[in-house]
Amino acid sequence: MPKKKTKSLRTRLLASYLLLCLVPMFLTVFLVSVNSAQRLERNALQRAALYSAQIVRGMDTFTETYSSLTRLLTIDYDVISVLNRETDSIYEQMNRNTTVRRLLMRVGMLHPDIRNVMLVTETGRVYQYSGQGVSLRADALLSAPWFEEIRSSPSDLMITPTHYTDYYETDRDGIAVSACRRIYGSDGRRSCILIVDIDPYTLVDLTASQKLEGLEEDMRITVRTGSGGLVWDSLLSDGSATWEAVLQASPAPDGNDSDFVWQEVSSDGLLHVTVRIPRRSMMRSTVDFSLYATVIMVCFVLLILLVSTRLSRHITRPVLELQEKMDEAEQGRYSLLPVPDVPDEIGVLTAHYNHMIDTIQTLISEVYLREIKQKDAMLMALRSQINPHVLFNTLEAIRMKAVVNGDMETAQMIKLLSRMFRATLDADPEKSTIRSEHLYASCYMEVQNIRFRDRFRFTSRIPEDLMDIHVPPMIFQPILENSIEHGGRASHEAMEIMLDAHAEDGVLTLLFTDTGAGMSPEQMETLNRDLEDIARGQIDTFTGHERIALRNIAERICLRYGEGWGLRIEESSGAGTTVRLRIPLSPPREDEDQSKEDL
Repeated sequence: MPKKKTKSLRTRLLASYLLLCLVPMFLTVFLVSVNSAQRLERNALQRAALYSAQIVRGMDTFTETYSSLTRLLTIDYDVISVLNRETDSIYEQMNRNTTVRRLLMRVGMLHPDIRNVMLVTETGRVYQYSGQGVSLRADALLSAPWFEEIRSSPSDLMITPTHYTDYYETDRDGIAVSACRRIYGSDGRRSCILIVDIDPYTLVDLTASQKLEGLEEDMRITVRTGSGGLVWDSLLSDGSATWEAVLQASPAPDGNDSDFVWQEVSSDGLLHVTVRIPRRSMMRSTVDFSLYATVIMVCFVLLILLVSTRLSRHITRPVLELQEKMDEAEQGRYSLLPVPDVPDEIGVLTAHYNHMIDTIQTLISEVYLREIKQKDAMLMALRSQINPHVLFNTLEAIRMKAVVNGDMETAQMIKLLSRMFRATLDADPEKSTIRSEHLYASCYMEVQNIRFRDRFRFTSRIPEDLMDIHVPPMIFQPILENSIEHGGRASHEAMEIMLDAHAEDGVLTLLFTDTGAGMSPEQMETLNRDLEDIARGQIDTFTGHERIALRNIAERICLRYGEGWGLRIEESSGAGTTVRLRIPLSPPREDEDQSKEDL
């Protein structure tokens, strides 16, 4: 039954430790980031509202101031009455120009931010006063687009967008914002328009801290007319752009729908203030915090991985060692584990394992010894029940009778059978050698050739220096019998059986090769698997009948020499079968007689 794939204890410990450490950390960072983003959004809207309220108050003061200044002219009907009056008298024209200029001078000196004051009548006559001494081009003024807008506007007080002062003779590239007042005559009809040019740089007064804060957050503040004309832009105050670039840009401030925007309108409705804070700059601190938190978390993850890896290795190492030893015990290799001086739970488990292994080894030893003693007792009982002298005398009497009757073949067979029986009774595990086994195998092959009319040819190539090597008794004949039974008798053809032996590096190797029918690949694989299991110490009672002789020999070799020794089918096909037998090399004893009597 295949084992189910399971995660190792070390992996589960490491995953659990990382989960317990990292989940609270990630959750904390996430909640702090979300809370910071919401708090920053509220702060952004509050700052935008504060900025816009301050600027709206400034714009209200600006429009109220210039409304009061321009209102002076609306109550001087004497001056208004002579503005559109036509006269040919040079003296009257000079007096009128002087009176109007004096009035414009008085208006221009009421506030220091006024650059130029102009008066345009309905008939197109232009009067001007400039504290800077600039000259005016009337035709350029009357043809300016912004002037056409205020002339057609129904409002009495108007603020123009920022425009070029190209109607000046000397400052055509300059810019200005104009506060315009429509003036009516005593009859209630439009008489003229008073225009006051103001420097746009002075419209909004931001403190140094406000400029710095707006610069850091990429904040943009714009002041526009009701029709959308640009009056003031904070890009100029922070030096990031010139008025020329601002005037050539799109009429709407740059940004997107996700930016924080706050808008307010002045009390008279003439000016609209917009404060825009880009979300990317507002969230920069949150992004920086997330970046720093990510770096810190990565460092913590590496530290946690290092600590948890060492901790899990310390916990799981004895468990893995115990698992390896149990796997070895499952395969029949029993070894003990060291127990720590101050054992913990795993140390106690290791001590119990060692006790279990000692018990198993004791039980195995007792069972093997009991089985060996039982087999020896049975063998001795069988031997005691047979009277060898009676049996040998009887076989000899039969052989002699066959000789008298002229049946030499029967006589020879009885002689060989007597030798084999004597060798079986005299077989001693401590004295059996290759020579004795080879002699017994040769007698067996002669008997088989008498039975089957010389169908088998047995050839051995064993060096003389190996003939007295100790081997377990009765291991050659069962292999030869297996070759004859399964490879030769079924084919009814002549078969050759060869026996080779060689020793190398303390290992004795015997090769039995026949030219019989062989076996199928499936049978060879099954038999080799059983022989390998026996060589690893897995000796079970075999209830089948196929190749039981080979399994019997393998069990005897394992019981005598231990694990790792035994039999293997090297090759088996229609051309024959090769069986390899490996045992430790046991040299002959010095006190043992090297010559054996020919049985």
